[in-house]
Amino acid sequence: MPLHDFVNGKLFEVQKYVNQTRHIFNFAYVLYSEPLWKKLSAADQKLVREAVKHGSFWQIDWAEENESKFVRDLEPRASKILAEIRKIVAETK
Repeated sequence: MPLHDFVNGKLFEVQKYVNQTRHIFNFAYVLYSEPLWKKLSAADQKLVREAVKHGSFWQIDWAEENESKFVRDLEPRASKILAEIRKIVAETK
């Protein structure tokens, strides 16, 4: 689970341990009505696709940049953060 989901969802209130496996990112899923999509011009469809792609990469970069902050935010809340998190964070810097 991404740490930002753990912190923002306040899962530390009900969950004692965090295991940071880094196997998933929760992207902002974009759903669009097919009939409405077909009404868009090709240029507008391209613009939407590029915006979604840009937003997805921004979200990944943001999560990576803020991971250390989330680790620090969790420590005083008595969550037991596994040593592997610190190792991963240190390796990504």
